[in-house]
Amino acid sequence: LKTENYIAELDQLRKQVNPHFLFNSLSTLQTMIRNSDPNSESFLKNLSSFYRQVLHAQNQDYVSLEEEIKFLNAYTYLMKARHEDALKIKIEINPQSYRYSIPFFALQLVVENCIKHNIVSISKPLEINIYQKDEVTVTVSNNYQPKEQLNNSVGIGLDNLLNRYKLIGVEKGLEIEKTETHFNVTLKLF
Repeated sequence: LKTENYIAELDQLRKQVNPHFLFNSLSTLQTMIRNSDPNSESFLKNLSSFYRQVLHAQNQDYVSLEEEIKFLNAYTYLMKARHEDALKIKIEINPQSYRYSIPFFALQLVVENCIKHNIVSISKPLEINIYQKDEVTVTVSNNYQPKEQLNNSVGIGLDNLLNRYKLIGVEKGLEIEKTETHFNVTLKLF
């Protein structure tokens, strides 16, 4: 009964992630269309392709790091199309770590939080670095420039991810470190 309860709870958390992503993507597309952004059509095509990948893998609790990096690359393409030179993303992952697993959509969620909670502008570009301190962790670090007000926040984010780690059986699945200049989230691989 306890195991069935964990499975049901994990399934509920996983179901929250996909609508959250879709809602934010559609909001971005709406803004692009409203501003007559020439990248709107390309964004829509890539969003459609990306969401097909998501639907294909939606029943998985975790994926290989290699698969998660593919999702992340597709997602960052969409965000760069929207923010252009105001967003800089650098990914340095050791291919030796691709054999490890990570909760599905974990990196995308952390990167999305970086963009959502920080100023992203030409005058204050957001710089996100994704790298490894060691073989069994991935760190997402961004320059800390918080927005004064958050719009469209539905409160899923890092709490959801931490709970997903726990339900998968990984304790202390993420570590958060905030300094005056940077916000870092380190995720465990398993």
